[in-house]
Amino acid sequence: MKRKPRPFSIKLLLPIELVLACLIAGTIGAAYYLFATNVATSANQNFLATGEQLLSTYDSYFSGVFRNSEVLVTRYNEATKDETTCASSMEDSLLGLMALKEEMIGGAAYKASTGELITKAGKGHFPTNAQEEKWFQSSTGTEADRLIPTLSLQENPLPAYPHAFTLSRYASNDRDENFDAVLRLDFSFSAIASSLSDTALGEGSHFVIYDKEYREVYSSDPANFEGKKSILSRLVVGSSDFTLSGHRYFVYASSISSTSWRLGVFLNRDATQKAIQTFGLTIGLTGLALFLVAGFACFWLSSRAIRPVSALSHQMAQIVSLEDMPSLRLPITGSKEVMELDASFQAMISRIEELTQSIIVEKEEQRKSELLALQNQINPHFLYNTLDSILALIDKKENDKAEEMVVALSRFFRISISRGQNIIPLSKEIEHAKNYLLIQKLRFGDAFDYEFDVDAGLLAMNVVKLILQPIIENSINHGLKEGQKGTIRVRGYRDSGFVRLDISDDGYGMSPKKKQELEQSLREQTPAQGVGLKNVYLRLKVYYGSKADVTISSQLDVGTTVSLWIPEKGGKQ
Repeated sequence: MKRKPRPFSIKLLLPIELVLACLIAGTIGAAYYLFATNVATSANQNFLATGEQLLSTYDSYFSGVFRNSEVLVTRYNEATKDETTCASSMEDSLLGLMALKEEMIGGAAYKASTGELITKAGKGHFPTNAQEEKWFQSSTGTEADRLIPTLSLQENPLPAYPHAFTLSRYASNDRDENFDAVLRLDFSFSAIASSLSDTALGEGSHFVIYDKEYREVYSSDPANFEGKKSILSRLVVGSSDFTLSGHRYFVYASSISSTSWRLGVFLNRDATQKAIQTFGLTIGLTGLALFLVAGFACFWLSSRAIRPVSALSHQMAQIVSLEDMPSLRLPITGSKEVMELDASFQAMISRIEELTQSIIVEKEEQRKSELLALQNQINPHFLYNTLDSILALIDKKENDKAEEMVVALSRFFRISISRGQNIIPLSKEIEHAKNYLLIQKLRFGDAFDYEFDVDAGLLAMNVVKLILQPIIENSINHGLKEGQKGTIRVRGYRDSGFVRLDISDDGYGMSPKKKQELEQSLREQTPAQGVGLKNVYLRLKVYYGSKADVTISSQLDVGTTVSLWIPEKGGKQ
């Protein structure tokens, strides 16, 4: 028996999939080349930026140290009335600076003319006479030398501070040159360098601080300083590539502002090359995996694509025939399987849309009926009692009050009816509540006061009508204390994506048990009676869906607050 030809040729699909696989491999190869090229070309720029960052940090630090020393010079000048006052004042100033800068070990002041010690503070080797000290001599030289602070390495640093340096500067006195002095400040460079521990130099990279004689001040990697010294002596200032101990480095050197010291940064290129190699290996394996997956997918799809499509088309055709649904589209051209699949799918979708629309219409009509039924549950006793109150006012010849109550009642029912509209602006709902409160206040006199505080931006918002008055009625009838004047407050504001309406009273309140029972009754699947709290709760749920809610907070002898939570985005039109 001759085998039927396939609608889609495997001989056509297979080359297409192989071409796609080749394109993937080519794209991966191009990505590797671009990555390697960009890394190689941008490495110098990145390394240079890192070196400049370190330099800027040290420039800022030493500038701050020099400024602090200038403050000490000023304070010394102000304190030089006599030797006793000067020594005491300078000791206090030195201790104060040590408290501010934790890297400062100690300090001292010496007479410029004799080298005699005036005062000292903190730790360190402070000789009684410093005339033979290099740091003292550098600050008492020419007039030019006296103006610039001097940084120098300590010859005999304390064991606890192996990397220590001294800042010395001349302090002249305007009143008496006999009081001229040399200030000495000792710092631990280890403490300063630790502030740069988070600088991302990369694996195998480090930096070194050295003086003009190419002596090491501090190094993040003290190994092979002689090799580094040879490189730095050739480079002086700038950047270039060097080989050190079999490794390639990008070296950056520059002077630190306001000092005779320099910064050298050694950035390891081996790490960059390693990153390129790692990326190449990763992307190569990824390319191989994608190539294998593409080849397998090509073979599998070309051999298996037709059978599932044909089976699905047959099943969908059977479903449509059972429903006797005609095609809603014009016949399309193409293979038989595709034509059957498209026709069957479109017919099924059309049927689903028809059924869905039918359900939507049915639910919408049910919703409107429920909403109308709930809103029509107006308590007739309110009308009867109001009319009786109007008659009583007329009998008492209080015609003005009777007229005011009639007007309020008219406005109350005008909004209640709202020309058959179920949705009204919040401003109208508030007006309706105010009319109700006015009527009740005219009936009961000074039994209560009321306040409204609603954000002006909410007044134009559409809401389900008759949601405030029923709750206010509950507050008047059940919340306010008998024989005591109470206050009813209505607030409206936005809260976490909701419009929140709070109706509060300062009456009896309720116990936690009573509050729990009331909240439970709201959520029970029972019809609402009248236009009370349950009625409001159900109408909010019908119109706004599950997000809408009613919550109650209450405390005995303090009062009760009922909060209506209306989603800002939501509601059915």
